[in-house]
Amino acid sequence: MEKKTLKKKYDEYDTDDERKKNCPKKTKHEDWVRFVDLTSTEEVKASRERNKINRSKMLTPHTTGRNGVFRVADEMMEVDPTITRSDSFLVGHTRSDGTFPMTFLEEKW
Repeated sequence: MEKKTLKKKYDEYDTDDERKKNCPKKTKHEDWVRFVDLTSTEEVKASRERNKINRSKMLTPHTTGRNGVFRVADEMMEVDPTITRSDSFLVGHTRSDGTFPMTFLEEKW
């Protein structure tokens, strides 16, 4: 099961006892208990909060999924070696509906 899915299940409950009792399907109980114990540490909680704040501040998240911006740029270079960094940036940040987050450009200019 994906970590993202496990975290959603983890967040459904308020206490570790509740979390441990409600093990997700397709997950071994001992693995779930270990996951809850690891996710309940103060370091991990602080890290998750920090990441939520940082994620909300992002103006231009990449839209390349698991591939990442650099892999997309490399694939573009294989097709056309004259591709520029600007071209790969636009492709990596253009949404599936064809829009581009303009707040980034407005703040820079």
